[in-house]
Amino acid sequence: MEKDRLLKIKEVCELLNVSTRKFYENIKINESFPKSFSFENTKTKLYSQKEVIEWVNSQKNKYRNI
Repeated sequence: MEKDRLLKIKEVCELLNVSTRKFYENIKINESFPKSFSFENTKTKLYSQKEVIEWVNSQKNKYRNI
């Protein structure tokens, strides 16, 4: 079973090769991007690496088939 890393926003931005500002702009208009979550008593937003990679792959397939 493959582990699912939890990524902070900075790590997600590095994975997507975008600035933090651009990331926030994009997730506001693209509702299909995986939702973040936080553990109790923390403010840090986390994202599932698997979900982010799945989203990237779906976007690649979506725009390659146009």
